[in-house]
Amino acid sequence: MLKRYDFLTVRTCHAEGVRLLQECQRNYDEGRLDRAETLLRVAHDHGPAALRASVLQNLGIVALIRWYRTSQTRHLDQAVPLFRAALNGSGGDPDAVLPCLDGLARALRHYARAPELDECVEVYRLLVARSTDADPAHVSLLRRAAEALHARYQLTAERADLTDALGLYRRVAELLPDGDPGRLEALRMRAAGLGRLCAAEPEEAPAEEALAAWRAALAGHPEGHRDRPACQFELGRALFQRYERRLQPEDLDEAVILLHAACRATGQSAEDVVTQVVELCDALVTRARLTGLSGDLDTALSALHHAALRIEREDPNHVALMVKTSHALLTKYHLTGGQDVLDEAIEQGHRGLDAALAHHPGGNPAFVQLPGNVAAGHVVLGNALRERYELAAEPADLDEAIALLQYAAEHAAGHNRAAAAADLASCLLLRSDNTRHTGDVHRAVDVLEAARSALDPRTQSEKRVLLSARSGNVLMHLFERTKDREVLRRAGEAYQSALDALHPRDPAYPPALASLANVSLTVHENTGDLPSLDYAVGCYRQALALCPPNDDDHRLYVDSLGYALRKRYDALGDLADLRECIELLREATAAFPPQHPGQMPTRYSLVQALRAEHLHTGDLDLVRQAAEVALAGSRVGTAPVSRRIQALDVLGHSRATLGDWRAATDALADAVALLPRLASRNRLRMDQHHDLAGMAGTAMSAAACALQAGRPERALELLEQGRGVLLRRRLTARGGLAPLWAADPELARAYTRLRRESDAPEPDARTGPGLGAGEPSWAPDPARDREAEWARLLDRIRALPGFGDFLRPVGARELLAGAGMDTVVMIVPTKYRCDALVLRRGRLEVLPLPELTLEEASGNAVSLQTATAEAHDPGVGARRRMAAQQTVREVLDWLWRTTVRPVLDRLGHHAPPVGGDPWPRLWWCPTGPMAFFPLHAAGAGDDSGDGREAGESALDRVVSSYTPTVEALMRVRSRTPVAAVRARACVVAMGSTPGGYGELPSAVREARVAAGALPDARIEADEAATRDRVLATLAGATHAHFVCHAVSDPDAPAAARLLTHDHADSPLTVADISALGLEQAELAYLSACSTTRGSLLLADEAVHITGAFLLAGFRHVVGTLWETDDAAALEIARRFYAAAGSPPYALHTAVRALRDRYRRTPTLWAAHVHTGA
Repeated sequence: MLKRYDFLTVRTCHAEGVRLLQECQRNYDEGRLDRAETLLRVAHDHGPAALRASVLQNLGIVALIRWYRTSQTRHLDQAVPLFRAALNGSGGDPDAVLPCLDGLARALRHYARAPELDECVEVYRLLVARSTDADPAHVSLLRRAAEALHARYQLTAERADLTDALGLYRRVAELLPDGDPGRLEALRMRAAGLGRLCAAEPEEAPAEEALAAWRAALAGHPEGHRDRPACQFELGRALFQRYERRLQPEDLDEAVILLHAACRATGQSAEDVVTQVVELCDALVTRARLTGLSGDLDTALSALHHAALRIEREDPNHVALMVKTSHALLTKYHLTGGQDVLDEAIEQGHRGLDAALAHHPGGNPAFVQLPGNVAAGHVVLGNALRERYELAAEPADLDEAIALLQYAAEHAAGHNRAAAAADLASCLLLRSDNTRHTGDVHRAVDVLEAARSALDPRTQSEKRVLLSARSGNVLMHLFERTKDREVLRRAGEAYQSALDALHPRDPAYPPALASLANVSLTVHENTGDLPSLDYAVGCYRQALALCPPNDDDHRLYVDSLGYALRKRYDALGDLADLRECIELLREATAAFPPQHPGQMPTRYSLVQALRAEHLHTGDLDLVRQAAEVALAGSRVGTAPVSRRIQALDVLGHSRATLGDWRAATDALADAVALLPRLASRNRLRMDQHHDLAGMAGTAMSAAACALQAGRPERALELLEQGRGVLLRRRLTARGGLAPLWAADPELARAYTRLRRESDAPEPDARTGPGLGAGEPSWAPDPARDREAEWARLLDRIRALPGFGDFLRPVGARELLAGAGMDTVVMIVPTKYRCDALVLRRGRLEVLPLPELTLEEASGNAVSLQTATAEAHDPGVGARRRMAAQQTVREVLDWLWRTTVRPVLDRLGHHAPPVGGDPWPRLWWCPTGPMAFFPLHAAGAGDDSGDGREAGESALDRVVSSYTPTVEALMRVRSRTPVAAVRARACVVAMGSTPGGYGELPSAVREARVAAGALPDARIEADEAATRDRVLATLAGATHAHFVCHAVSDPDAPAAARLLTHDHADSPLTVADISALGLEQAELAYLSACSTTRGSLLLADEAVHITGAFLLAGFRHVVGTLWETDDAAALEIARRFYAAAGSPPYALHTAVRALRDRYRRTPTLWAAHVHTGA
């Protein structure tokens, strides 16, 4: 090697190597760098020791340059030991030590690992300490020390490192003159660092300092400087963030100006363009929502379009642009309306997600964590689909929205996860409102709880506000189902928490106010507390005052304030409140598009307010206006069916008030025709029960109007169609399925499959904090429309020759024919009139009952339930038990005078039969509250104690049976009686029931009586009487006798159950029993507690244990209206099985005998009823 350079000295080699190295630092050339390294190595290998430290330092610089060019760690691995060796050989010479330390620090910094960064920081601290402001390299050392500290902060998130770095950048800016590139870079780095400090610890002081730093940075970059757009963008973003904190419109305006300027700049990368336009779009959308003006949205859409033109279509940044376009269009729809705008928002959203999948490796990502743009795309598209569902009521839109938001809630991070969870909860509640799937409400609770628990309690206040508000919404829905005041209290706390964290200028403040008002109004409605009502009115007024007139929520606040004023009128009677309410509700109604489903609650409130003013003033024109409002609501085809029924119901009642009985009948008949849709096979039974209870009385009112219009046959049809809706869903075709099997076995199999699915018991319920017992966590699959499947199947069956009336409602002529020569009496109490409809000998007779009133019937039904509960309660004193018996006697006397005696007199049944004549028989078909009375036991009061006159009791005139509907009686009669040779009995006895229920000492004796009388009886007693064993035995039985406790919950009729030994874990419910589908079942005798008692609001649906056995296939069912005395129940059972004749006659004989012994204790003998053939 020396031979090649023999004309040069070693020092010359070194000098030439340094020169080449310096040229490479100014203008890189790989060949020149190679020659420099060769010369330096010659000087190192052959030069004097005094030269070696300098040579090693320069070789370290060569390795460092190579790292800058290649980012290969091996070059750092060469540089570090070279600088260390140079430092060791420097001999402490300051002129040699400082460059070696600087090189070592720079090499260590680029490792980006904690040990090397720690050493790097310490080296720079030493260098800075040895340097002064006068040193030429001082500023450079300060800058590199700041960079090292910032690098370590990015690795460890130690706030002290960032704070120290910011101080050094400030000093650099102070030392350099204006316009110096180093000063401008220091200003930018300090401002960016302050921004990171704000993001980590959102406090006002650092944020303001960051804002000032960006202002200084922008001021230092003149027009035309390449970094000026970046400063404009960052300052604009900082101002936008300050607007979100302070809600000062001037901050937002300045932010928009700066962001516009940054976006107009040329020569920027595609990534910078997208970042700046996205931020500008967010600011413009925010300002549009603030001002209600759509011009900013057009500007945002234009900016997004031009940004898309500046980048390649394959660029992944297109995803962000399409997501923001969808968001801007959705906001435009909120402000201007127009389904075309909403459809375009959804199209852009779909395109954005499709592009995201295309750009993701594999094309169909199973993201562990969604990228921000993809997560935001899920949220925006989900919300747009929800809006279209609310506009057009297409269930597929809502189901897709839920699926998108569910995915984002599970896989997104940060704000996107919170937003997805909040919006998912709203969608679930929306679907619950329409389908009444209680499972969706519980799912919403779980979603929000998971999202809230994932938040950092020290930060993320905005997300916490969002989730708190949505939690309040969910809890309010839960309260509507459970009526649990603890749930209501929790809802209030959630809303208050959200409100307390908001500034009055925050757009979220009015919704939080309105939500808190909802809670206060609900408190008033449940407790009568007037201050709560006044507080609600005040909150609604404030929310309305803060809300822009063209905001979507404006009409909601108008509606809510109107409703609260109506409630205050009801409480205080101030007509000014009512008239203000009407004006507000008129305004709110007019603001809705014609087919918008959201108008239905507003219309209902307006109708009620108009009718209330009519009651106050007597002005019939108000009723006409109410009818017009209700008629328009009934024509909103996109509204949930429950709302349409409600509109038709109030329309019918308004027309009835006007005396237009035929028109009233037509409106209520339309409501009745929709009732079966509340029992959709896509819904949980408890949800079906909830909505049917809400429409209780519609069929009776329709029948009363039809009678007023002179159409008794139509009244009969409406009573049959609008009552027993759930029962009719479970009945098989008249004449059985044999004809269908013969005509088309494939359709018969499909029918049987769908029936089996819809009749099957639902999965076990769950309970948990804040959830009512028995609230199901399961709901039908929303992706499968079983109701549509059922409708298509019925269409195919009805297309078969001879099957045109398959499962259609039965007409009056067929009902009268079905009653035959027997007598069926329907008792119909309404506010318009009370009647008995008598079906006998193929004719229909209407018997007015002028002494019967709906109000008195409802009150006496409650009195009877209370009295029968107290009469045998061991915890009640003797005086109260005697008073309870007196109440029952008075109710029976009232029942006799107002209802039963007029009917029996008209039928010609005045006394017991004589001379061996057979007892006359009739079937009672009571409706509404009359279903809770023992019509068969009604009789004149007798306080003398020496007996009553013969014939002054139903028991002394007729043998009584009951039927929930005339059609049900027809179906029961069509079943063939069981032949004796095929009979088999299941007898269940529970003398002792786990769970603290009272002993039934006569249970075993009664079971033996029943087993001795029934054929081939099998007894399941006490521990052996488990749910599964009982069901298995029942499946092959023709007769059944139960001696056990039963539970009937009026608030949850679907939870009615017989208490077997394992009832706590495996309850034997009405759904289990009714799903048995027995083909050969004769008699079920239920000697248990209140097996024929259901909910007052579901009286017409026979949702009780007796009804379940009727549905299971039994021709005769004996049940009880209230809890019976154990000894009395044994006596009636003994006499029943000993008596001659069919079950209704045997029960009549047994009850009458006990009545004769205990006339003044009617609770002993009046509870037993026969239902069936």
